[in-house]
Amino acid sequence: MKLHWLVALATIVLASSFLVQAQPVVWRVFSDPSPSIDKALCTCLSGDNVYVIGVENGSTGRIEVRDKNTGNLIKVWRGKGEFYTCTVTGGTLYVGGGNVLATFSLELYEKGRVKLDYAVMQVATDGEYLYIAGWKRLRGNDTAWVIEKRDPALKLVKRYLYNPSIGDEWAWGVGVNPATGELWVVGELYNASSKRLAAREGRALILNRELELQRELKIGGEAALAVAFDENGSAYILTAGDILKLSKAGEVQVASSEGLRPGWLLQPERFFNYILFRDLAEVSYSFFDDDDLYNFTNRADFPLGCGITLQGYFYLFSGELVDNRSNHALYVYDENLKNIFSFTLGGEAERDYEFPTGLAVTDGLNLYVAGSDCAKQGREGAKYDCRWVVYALRPAFPVNVTSNAPVRLAGAGWYSPRETVRITAPLTVEALPGVRYVFRMWKVEKPTWSASQVNPSLEFAVDAPANLTAVYARQYRVEVVSPSALLRSLVRGEGWYDEGAMATLGIRSAEVYFSGNTTLDFCTNSGCSRALFEGWYKDGKLLSNDLSIVILPVNEPMELEARWRVQHYVSVITVHSSAVGEGWYDNGSYATVKLATTDVDAGLVTHRFERWEGLEAGDIIVERGTVKVLVNKPRSLVAVWREDYTRAYLLLGLLLAVIAVAVFAVKARKRAPGAR
Repeated sequence: MKLHWLVALATIVLASSFLVQAQPVVWRVFSDPSPSIDKALCTCLSGDNVYVIGVENGSTGRIEVRDKNTGNLIKVWRGKGEFYTCTVTGGTLYVGGGNVLATFSLELYEKGRVKLDYAVMQVATDGEYLYIAGWKRLRGNDTAWVIEKRDPALKLVKRYLYNPSIGDEWAWGVGVNPATGELWVVGELYNASSKRLAAREGRALILNRELELQRELKIGGEAALAVAFDENGSAYILTAGDILKLSKAGEVQVASSEGLRPGWLLQPERFFNYILFRDLAEVSYSFFDDDDLYNFTNRADFPLGCGITLQGYFYLFSGELVDNRSNHALYVYDENLKNIFSFTLGGEAERDYEFPTGLAVTDGLNLYVAGSDCAKQGREGAKYDCRWVVYALRPAFPVNVTSNAPVRLAGAGWYSPRETVRITAPLTVEALPGVRYVFRMWKVEKPTWSASQVNPSLEFAVDAPANLTAVYARQYRVEVVSPSALLRSLVRGEGWYDEGAMATLGIRSAEVYFSGNTTLDFCTNSGCSRALFEGWYKDGKLLSNDLSIVILPVNEPMELEARWRVQHYVSVITVHSSAVGEGWYDNGSYATVKLATTDVDAGLVTHRFERWEGLEAGDIIVERGTVKVLVNKPRSLVAVWREDYTRAYLLLGLLLAVIAVAVFAVKARKRAPGAR
């Protein structure tokens, strides 16, 4: 296939997407009525039934009626006639082949047949009349197109012959344009003017319903084999090597730029061999009688493909070569005849699959088509056993939804043309610890264009196969560990980084003062702490002692340590004596606080140290006036003193004693003899 991207589409791991609908094949059935050549050549629809026309055992006519919803066989007709074209109108099935046109009831009872003087190639209807296209030998090697209009009873209403040159002219297909009601007939001119050179030219005629020629179109250097129409009246002509789209007036609008797929014959094999023999041996058509000649070339000899239009697309059922075997395949072309999708309908090993040239049919929802597959029989493979293969297919395009993130996204599956897809991708997908995926955009890829959108909610109409990719950026968490939330808040740059990006981490200052959860410009008072930056560490190893560090690339989750030397201020308050030990201490260390003296002589009063106020669990009293303080936070010690008044009391007592003695002496003198 030329759509190589569809190969990747078919091999997507379902961990990222899952199908929600079935593939296009609604049902497929096989019919193998004989051990010889059985070929299904045409399909028609009426109500809930599909009619399959073909041959069994090489030359016996066969018509099958099947339930269009299930494919189940309802009834079979067998009889004389190699039929390969059909249409249904007015409750009657019309079939043609060779030089015979026959009518059947919808229950497959034959109502009648007429023998014609030309080879029937295709029959069509406008709902009122039948239109038959074929070719007729006029004289010698000169043949002409035959276009007939007949009523429902097969009575001839009018005939139109097209014989622009003395040579071979073959009409292969006919159709009624639903927009204009005009009749289109396609075929070819083949003029073997010399033994080695032959001029071949495709032609198309546009006629009104009275079979009056309106326009004659040249279709290039290949045979025009079948014509189909869309609802707007545009015509799609299938040639031996291309597909052409024409306006309802007959102007060529576009041709398929890729050409058709390999695996078919450009001419009927038997007829091609005859032409080659005729050119070389210079024999003529007179070698055959009319009946043999008209039954010599039928549409069974064109393993090219069946075409049909539906909802603005052209569907071609043809072959796909795989390991020198031909499989049934469906090719879908858009309104510009770009091949936007191909789908292998299935094939068994050692069997060759082919579709006849012509038209498939549709009920507006499903497509119905029939073909055959063949396998060599016998020890030397001299015989072929061919069987019928009948399909019902629902037009659909595959939509694959994938992501580079480990997430299951709904929405993948088969969608009818122009059905709406709505998918929303999660903004973030958590993966392993420290790893996440962040949505960036949807990438939409179709066979003819691609686009993107950043909105995670995607909505669009499916008009072709599509690959939808939710593109995520893989991110890694760069995290910084610090002794406290306060110190961690001083770090700049930690967070999530895209894979391969550069992370720059930094702190504001190498020295930070704080009290509780509040940073300070400076502090040497009680209740203060400070942190001194020592460097950036990873797994215990120093990376840098600069205030900032660059990590490039970020390709894994990373935990760095912003190592700080945290210190707390130990304050000492004493109203007497002096103390040593006040200052900054590392967190978890011990500060030794010591009074210069525990007794302070102040004259009549002695100030004696009594205890330290502010001690906590973990502190160690070394001796009176000396303590080791556990510094796990700012500490404040207050020396508590008591006053000793012993000296004052002794002095007072002595003074009182002296006074008492003096008073006693005075009184004693007064009482002594001789006192006056």
